Amino acid sequence: MTEPRMRAGNTDRQAAVDRLTRRFTESRLDAGEFDERVGKAYAATHLDKLPPLFADLPEDQPRRGSGPGAHAGRALIIPVHSDRPVDSGPPVGPVLGRGRTDRIPVGHRGSSR
Repeated sequence: MTEPRMRAGNTDRQAAVDRLTRRFTESRLDAGEFDERVGKAYAATHLDKLPPLFADLPEDQPRRGSGPGAHAGRALIIPVHSDRPVDSGPPVGPVLGRGRTDRIPVGHRGSSR
């Protein structure tokens, strides 16, 4: 039995146009080729019509530092300025990361405090 063709949705068509746009901005397509392929992408009623639009173009490279979990385990430390005297101990700043907010001491490198 032959499997039915899967229909393309607006999200599928827009994703194809976004990929074509990236290739166009990389100068891999001229304006005429880009317009033709975008027209075919928006006209596609089935998913199997989209891959041929990219047959002669390189695959997408994953971007460094993007996607789920790209920043997992990292923290952003933001120093907080205060009117405290210099000799009253190290400054304190918020730490943002892993879905929580803590306050930790922020000292200078090599500080024994």
